[in-house]
Amino acid sequence: MPKLHVKPTKAELEEEVQKAQEALDAPNELGESISSEPVPSEPSVDELVEEELKKVGPVLEPEVDYRKKFAESSREAQKIAAKNKVLNKAVEEAAELDEPTEEELQREFPDWELMDEGTRKIAKLSLISTKRFELVHKATEIGIKIEKWGEGVDKFVDDPATLIDNPDLEGKQDEFRTFANYTGNHGTDLKTLVSAFLYEESKKVKPVNKGAMFEVGSGGPNDKPKPKSDKISMADAEVLRKTDYNKWREFLKAGKIDNSEI
Repeated sequence: MPKLHVKPTKAELEEEVQKAQEALDAPNELGESISSEPVPSEPSVDELVEEELKKVGPVLEPEVDYRKKFAESSREAQKIAAKNKVLNKAVEEAAELDEPTEEELQREFPDWELMDEGTRKIAKLSLISTKRFELVHKATEIGIKIEKWGEGVDKFVDDPATLIDNPDLEGKQDEFRTFANYTGNHGTDLKTLVSAFLYEESKKVKPVNKGAMFEVGSGGPNDKPKPKSDKISMADAEVLRKTDYNKWREFLKAGKIDNSEI
Protein backbone atom coordinates (compact mmCIF):
# COMPACT_ATOMS: atom_id res chain seq x y z
CA MET A 1 0.00 0.00 0.00
CA PRO A 2 1.54 3.37 -1.07
CA LYS A 3 2.62 5.75 1.60
CA LEU A 4 0.43 8.82 1.85
CA HIS A 5 2.07 12.25 1.57
CA VAL A 6 2.06 14.05 4.87
CA LYS A 7 2.21 17.86 4.84
CA PRO A 8 5.26 19.04 6.85
CA THR A 9 4.71 21.20 9.84
CA LYS A 10 5.95 24.78 10.16
CA ALA A 11 8.68 23.65 12.57
CA GLU A 12 9.90 21.03 10.08
CA LEU A 13 10.05 23.62 7.29
CA GLU A 14 12.02 26.04 9.44
CA GLU A 15 14.43 23.23 10.28
CA GLU A 16 15.01 22.43 6.57
CA VAL A 17 15.69 26.10 5.83
CA GLN A 18 18.16 26.28 8.70
CA LYS A 19 20.03 23.20 7.38
CA ALA A 20 20.24 24.69 3.89
CA GLN A 21 21.61 27.97 5.23
CA GLU A 22 24.26 26.10 7.28
CA ALA A 23 25.31 24.21 4.13
CA LEU A 24 25.76 27.48 2.23
CA ASP A 25 27.77 29.00 5.07
CA ALA A 26 30.06 25.96 5.33
CA PRO A 27 33.55 26.67 3.87
CA ASN A 28 34.50 24.96 0.60
CA GLU A 29 37.91 23.53 -0.32
CA LEU A 30 39.34 27.05 -0.72
CA GLY A 31 38.11 28.06 2.69
CA GLU A 32 35.33 30.23 1.29
CA SER A 33 31.67 29.89 2.01
CA ILE A 34 29.30 29.48 -0.94
CA SER A 35 27.01 32.26 0.29
CA SER A 36 29.92 34.74 0.28
CA GLU A 37 30.61 34.24 -3.46
CA PRO A 38 28.99 36.96 -5.63
CA VAL A 39 26.17 35.76 -7.82
CA PRO A 40 26.70 36.88 -11.42
CA SER A 41 23.83 38.94 -12.84
CA GLU A 42 22.58 38.91 -16.43
CA PRO A 43 23.71 42.01 -18.41
CA SER A 44 20.99 44.40 -19.52
CA VAL A 45 20.22 45.16 -23.17
CA ASP A 46 21.82 48.61 -22.87
CA GLU A 47 25.00 47.08 -21.48
CA LEU A 48 25.16 44.57 -24.33
CA VAL A 49 24.70 47.33 -26.93
CA GLU A 50 27.37 49.46 -25.26
CA GLU A 51 29.77 46.50 -25.29
CA GLU A 52 29.19 45.88 -29.02
CA LEU A 53 29.72 49.56 -29.82
CA LYS A 54 33.08 49.43 -28.03
CA LYS A 55 34.11 46.53 -30.27
CA VAL A 56 33.02 48.30 -33.45
CA GLY A 57 34.50 51.65 -32.51
CA PRO A 58 33.10 55.15 -33.03
CA VAL A 59 30.55 55.46 -35.85
CA LEU A 60 31.41 58.47 -37.99
CA GLU A 61 28.55 60.38 -39.52
CA PRO A 62 29.03 60.87 -43.29
CA GLU A 63 30.07 64.42 -44.09
CA VAL A 64 27.42 66.24 -46.11
CA ASP A 65 28.70 67.90 -49.27
CA TYR A 66 26.42 70.93 -49.19
CA ARG A 67 27.98 72.38 -52.35
CA LYS A 68 27.16 69.24 -54.31
CA LYS A 69 23.73 69.03 -52.73
CA PHE A 70 22.98 72.64 -53.67
CA ALA A 71 24.18 72.04 -57.24
CA GLU A 72 21.89 69.01 -57.57
CA SER A 73 18.93 70.99 -56.21
CA SER A 74 19.68 73.85 -58.60
CA ARG A 75 19.79 71.52 -61.60
CA GLU A 76 16.53 69.87 -60.57
CA ALA A 77 14.90 73.29 -60.18
CA GLN A 78 16.35 74.25 -63.55
CA LYS A 79 14.69 71.25 -65.25
CA ILE A 80 11.38 71.82 -63.49
CA ALA A 81 11.40 75.50 -64.49
CA ALA A 82 12.14 74.59 -68.12
CA LYS A 83 9.31 72.04 -68.24
CA ASN A 84 6.87 74.41 -66.50
CA LYS A 85 7.75 77.16 -68.97
CA VAL A 86 6.91 74.93 -71.92
CA LEU A 87 3.73 73.64 -70.33
CA ASN A 88 2.52 77.11 -69.27
CA LYS A 89 3.10 78.40 -72.78
CA ALA A 90 1.07 75.53 -74.21
CA VAL A 91 -1.78 76.19 -71.76
CA GLU A 92 -1.79 79.90 -72.68
CA GLU A 93 -1.86 79.08 -76.40
CA ALA A 94 -4.67 76.58 -75.82
CA ALA A 95 -6.70 79.15 -73.89
CA GLU A 96 -6.22 81.80 -76.59
CA LEU A 97 -6.81 79.43 -79.49
CA ASP A 98 -8.81 81.04 -82.30
CA GLU A 99 -11.98 79.41 -83.47
CA PRO A 100 -11.55 77.40 -86.68
CA THR A 101 -12.47 79.14 -89.92
CA GLU A 102 -15.26 77.99 -92.21
CA GLU A 103 -12.70 76.63 -94.71
CA GLU A 104 -10.92 74.67 -91.98
CA LEU A 105 -14.19 73.16 -90.77
CA GLN A 106 -15.15 72.12 -94.29
CA ARG A 107 -11.72 70.53 -94.72
CA GLU A 108 -11.97 68.64 -91.43
CA PHE A 109 -15.59 67.59 -91.91
CA PRO A 110 -16.42 66.75 -95.55
CA ASP A 111 -20.14 66.61 -94.76
CA TRP A 112 -20.08 70.03 -93.07
CA GLU A 113 -22.65 71.47 -95.51
CA LEU A 114 -25.09 68.68 -94.66
CA MET A 115 -24.87 69.16 -90.88
CA ASP A 116 -27.55 70.96 -88.92
CA GLU A 117 -26.67 73.80 -86.56
CA GLY A 118 -26.43 71.59 -83.44
CA THR A 119 -24.14 69.06 -85.13
CA ARG A 120 -21.93 71.85 -86.49
CA LYS A 121 -21.54 73.29 -82.99
CA ILE A 122 -20.49 69.92 -81.59
CA ALA A 123 -18.04 69.39 -84.49
CA LYS A 124 -16.49 72.83 -83.96
CA LEU A 125 -16.01 72.21 -80.22
CA SER A 126 -14.50 68.81 -80.98
CA LEU A 127 -11.95 70.37 -83.35
CA ILE A 128 -11.00 73.05 -80.81
CA SER A 129 -10.58 70.43 -78.06
CA THR A 130 -8.39 68.32 -80.35
CA LYS A 131 -6.12 71.29 -81.07
CA ARG A 132 -5.84 72.12 -77.38
CA PHE A 133 -4.98 68.53 -76.55
CA GLU A 134 -2.30 68.49 -79.25
CA LEU A 135 -0.69 71.63 -77.79
CA VAL A 136 -0.56 70.18 -74.28
CA HIS A 137 0.59 66.78 -75.57
CA LYS A 138 3.43 68.41 -77.50
CA ALA A 139 4.49 70.32 -74.37
CA THR A 140 4.49 67.06 -72.41
CA GLU A 141 6.73 65.43 -75.01
CA ILE A 142 9.15 68.36 -74.78
CA GLY A 143 9.18 67.93 -70.98
CA ILE A 144 10.13 64.28 -71.43
CA LYS A 145 12.94 65.30 -73.79
CA ILE A 146 14.21 67.81 -71.20
CA GLU A 147 14.33 65.04 -68.60
CA LYS A 148 16.11 62.65 -70.96
CA TRP A 149 18.58 65.36 -71.95
CA GLY A 150 19.51 65.85 -68.29
CA GLU A 151 20.02 62.11 -67.89
CA GLY A 152 22.23 62.08 -70.98
CA VAL A 153 24.33 64.93 -69.59
CA ASP A 154 24.80 63.08 -66.30
CA LYS A 155 25.84 59.91 -68.14
CA PHE A 156 28.33 61.88 -70.24
CA VAL A 157 29.88 63.67 -67.26
CA ASP A 158 30.10 60.49 -65.15
CA ASP A 159 31.87 58.63 -67.96
CA PRO A 160 35.61 58.41 -67.02
CA ALA A 161 36.50 58.87 -70.70
CA THR A 162 35.07 62.40 -70.59
CA LEU A 163 37.65 63.58 -68.06
CA ILE A 164 40.39 61.73 -69.90
CA ASP A 165 39.52 63.61 -73.09
CA ASN A 166 38.90 66.89 -71.24
CA PRO A 167 41.24 67.10 -68.22
CA ASP A 168 40.42 70.82 -67.77
CA LEU A 169 36.89 69.75 -66.81
CA GLU A 170 38.19 68.19 -63.58
CA GLY A 171 36.52 69.82 -60.57
CA LYS A 172 34.02 71.69 -62.75
CA GLN A 173 31.61 68.85 -63.50
CA ASP A 174 28.72 70.33 -61.53
CA GLU A 175 29.08 73.71 -63.23
CA PHE A 176 29.15 72.01 -66.62
CA ARG A 177 25.97 70.06 -65.82
CA THR A 178 24.22 73.35 -65.09
CA PHE A 179 25.62 74.91 -68.26
CA ALA A 180 24.57 71.96 -70.43
CA ASN A 181 21.04 71.94 -68.99
CA TYR A 182 20.27 75.49 -70.15
CA THR A 183 17.40 75.12 -72.60
CA GLY A 184 19.37 76.99 -75.27
CA ASN A 185 22.04 74.27 -75.17
CA HIS A 186 19.67 71.31 -75.49
CA GLY A 187 20.38 69.20 -78.54
CA THR A 188 23.93 70.53 -78.99
CA ASP A 189 26.73 68.00 -79.28
CA LEU A 190 28.06 67.49 -75.74
CA LYS A 191 31.70 67.59 -76.82
CA THR A 192 31.05 70.96 -78.44
CA LEU A 193 29.38 72.13 -75.23
CA VAL A 194 32.46 71.15 -73.24
CA SER A 195 34.61 73.34 -75.50
CA ALA A 196 32.17 76.23 -75.16
CA PHE A 197 31.99 75.82 -71.39
CA LEU A 198 35.76 75.72 -70.93
CA TYR A 199 36.08 78.77 -73.18
CA GLU A 200 33.61 80.68 -71.00
CA GLU A 201 35.41 79.52 -67.86
CA SER A 202 38.77 80.67 -69.23
CA LYS A 203 37.40 84.21 -69.65
CA LYS A 204 36.56 84.31 -65.93
CA VAL A 205 40.21 83.77 -64.93
CA LYS A 206 42.03 87.07 -64.52
CA PRO A 207 45.70 86.96 -65.59
CA VAL A 208 48.23 87.76 -62.89
CA ASN A 209 50.06 91.00 -63.60
CA LYS A 210 53.71 90.22 -62.98
CA GLY A 211 54.95 93.61 -64.17
CA ALA A 212 56.83 94.55 -67.30
CA MET A 213 59.72 92.26 -68.25
CA PHE A 214 61.42 94.92 -70.39
CA GLU A 215 62.05 98.62 -69.96
CA VAL A 216 59.65 101.01 -71.59
CA GLY A 217 61.10 102.61 -74.75
CA SER A 218 61.90 106.24 -75.24
CA GLY A 219 58.64 106.95 -77.00
CA GLY A 220 59.78 106.36 -80.58
CA PRO A 221 57.39 105.26 -83.32
CA ASN A 222 58.34 101.61 -82.86
CA ASP A 223 57.83 101.72 -79.09
CA LYS A 224 54.07 102.13 -79.20
CA PRO A 225 52.26 99.21 -77.55
CA LYS A 226 50.30 97.05 -79.91
CA PRO A 227 46.58 97.45 -79.25
CA LYS A 228 44.85 94.36 -77.98
CA SER A 229 42.67 92.74 -80.63
CA ASP A 230 38.98 92.29 -79.88
CA LYS A 231 38.70 89.51 -82.43
CA ILE A 232 38.18 85.86 -81.60
CA SER A 233 39.96 82.95 -83.24
CA MET A 234 38.41 80.75 -85.90
CA ALA A 235 38.25 77.84 -83.44
CA ASP A 236 36.38 79.95 -80.90
CA ALA A 237 34.14 81.28 -83.66
CA GLU A 238 33.19 77.73 -84.63
CA VAL A 239 32.25 76.93 -81.05
CA LEU A 240 30.27 80.17 -80.81
CA ARG A 241 28.45 79.41 -84.06
CA LYS A 242 27.23 76.07 -82.70
CA THR A 243 26.26 77.35 -79.26
CA ASP A 244 25.04 80.90 -79.91
CA TYR A 245 24.32 81.41 -83.58
CA ASN A 246 22.98 84.98 -83.22
CA LYS A 247 26.08 86.09 -81.32
CA TRP A 248 28.25 84.47 -83.98
CA ARG A 249 26.44 86.47 -86.67
CA GLU A 250 27.08 89.69 -84.75
CA PHE A 251 30.80 88.91 -84.56
CA LEU A 252 30.86 88.00 -88.24
CA LYS A 253 29.13 91.21 -89.36
CA ALA A 254 31.34 93.33 -87.10
CA GLY A 255 34.48 91.71 -88.51
CA LYS A 256 35.49 90.42 -85.07
CA ILE A 257 36.53 86.95 -86.27
CA ASP A 258 40.25 86.62 -86.86
CA ASN A 259 40.78 84.82 -90.17
CA SER A 260 44.50 85.40 -90.31
CA GLU A 261 45.05 81.72 -89.52
CA ILE A 262 43.48 80.68 -92.83
